[in-house]
Amino acid sequence: MANPEYEQGRVSALAASAFKRWREATERLPGATTLWRGADRLEDQALRLLKSRLDELEDGRATAAQADTPRRPASGGDVGQRLQALIQRSLDQRPERAENELFDFMVAQLVPDETRILAAVSDGSAIAICHVEATNRLGTTSTRILHNASRVGQECGVMLTASVPYYLAHLLELGLLVRGPEDKRLEDKYELLETDSNLRDMRHQIESDMGLRVRLVRETVRLSELGQRFWAAGQRPDASNQQT
Repeated sequence: MANPEYEQGRVSALAASAFKRWREATERLPGATTLWRGADRLEDQALRLLKSRLDELEDGRATAAQADTPRRPASGGDVGQRLQALIQRSLDQRPERAENELFDFMVAQLVPDETRILAAVSDGSAIAICHVEATNRLGTTSTRILHNASRVGQECGVMLTASVPYYLAHLLELGLLVRGPEDKRLEDKYELLETDSNLRDMRHQIESDMGLRVRLVRETVRLSELGQRFWAAGQRPDASNQQT
């Protein structure tokens, strides 16, 4: 699995650099003053550039994730035979066995760091997260630069703390975590997160290098109902020995 290492922040710096080069080039053209008079329009152009770079990054990471996703080995036979075997098993199995097969499939897609995050919320607690957005001065156009920033990695001993935004996105995609609104009881967590050096650097790039505004969107994530059943199943040592 690729380590994002706050790649969104790196991309924002690249976009800022490209935007500044474009501005310098246009300032040498006749009528540059008129060109730069429409500040809001130029901000929107910067946001579109940033969004394009981020979309390219997301497409590349999605392709890499598909390549890295663990697959079950083929059980033999052609596709039709395997499909028919699955259909027959679906008619014969009990709900407990069906759930166990689903959880087995999910386990195969997790990495150890992600299980530490699940353990951190296994008691029903919520994680404070925030998203970083770049907006124009009027706040009418925005692009999300960073998703799922959180300090849960530092708090639960994750090895690749810079990959926490990716881990959280993956756990949300699997349905093991669920998003929720800002929790005022976690105000200290949000404040600590928003003073993190990575976020400070990103805010400086957006505000100083690109001349855009920063919007921080606060949310929470916690175990979903499916995640609760998944975690409980993982605490049963005989779960893998259930019979059909």
